[in-house]
Amino acid sequence: MKSKQFGFWPHMAIALCLGLLLFHAGLEAQVTTATVYGRVIDPSGAVIPSASVAASNEGTGAEYSTVTGSGGEFTLTFLPAGTYALAISADGFKSYLETGLTLASGQRHNRDYGLELGATAETVTVTSEAPL
Repeated sequence: MKSKQFGFWPHMAIALCLGLLLFHAGLEAQVTTATVYGRVIDPSGAVIPSASVAASNEGTGAEYSTVTGSGGEFTLTFLPAGTYALAISADGFKSYLETGLTLASGQRHNRDYGLELGATAETVTVTSEAPL
């Protein structure tokens, strides 16, 4: 007579592991938002804390905003996929405006944003274009 030392438990453990893997893969496939993060710096490369950062969805008009931390860093999370205008302003610097920033589901857009010295009433506008 053959001995059944393990019974059906190894099969249950394998099925459970496969189920968890499939569940996890399904969660990743459901990401429908993007993240924009970066650092705001001055012409010398020094960080700019307390700068206002706002992203406006050009299609829906929905707005998302934050303020840079002590290291000049910021994060805008859970932005629905779409095309955005990104505005950055800080006292003593020209405002920065980037239009046409297209974000896809699951995208993480990261870069440094340089502000020029000047009055906040002045704006430097950048238009994003798709790479050729």
